[in-house]
Amino acid sequence: MEFTCKEALDFSQRGEIDKWVHEFLTSVGKNNHLSEIMKEKGHFYGPVDIPFSKLIRCCGPEKNMKFYEFKDKWEDRNNSMIKAIKNEWNVPPFIVWCRKGKLSIADGNHRIEALKKCGFKKYWVIIWFKKLEDLKKFKINFR
Repeated sequence: MEFTCKEALDFSQRGEIDKWVHEFLTSVGKNNHLSEIMKEKGHFYGPVDIPFSKLIRCCGPEKNMKFYEFKDKWEDRNNSMIKAIKNEWNVPPFIVWCRKGKLSIADGNHRIEALKKCGFKKYWVIIWFKKLEDLKKFKINFR
């Protein structure tokens, strides 16, 4: 698998976006724990193109981050991603979860910062909802 946005869109159109997400998280995404949480129950929606202003990071060098990362490590990872983007890396979509109507980035915190620094204002995301009724409400409000 290539783990591109186009590939994720193809999986979604076949009704297999959950398969794509779990394959991504347990391989190049290196986030087995998140995959296990999302396998227990929940529903995926997307990929959809969403402005960065609607997304909330939970990882970074800011003191209030749930997953704090030292500034040097944060910047090193972002700089290597910026180089890759400039060399035409097809960045995988972010995986976000909808919690209380807000979209929190579960996987893609570094990617969003690198894309911002490259001038992007929005990007593809796959949204995970713990409850089906939350997905239904979101789809109505999203239009």
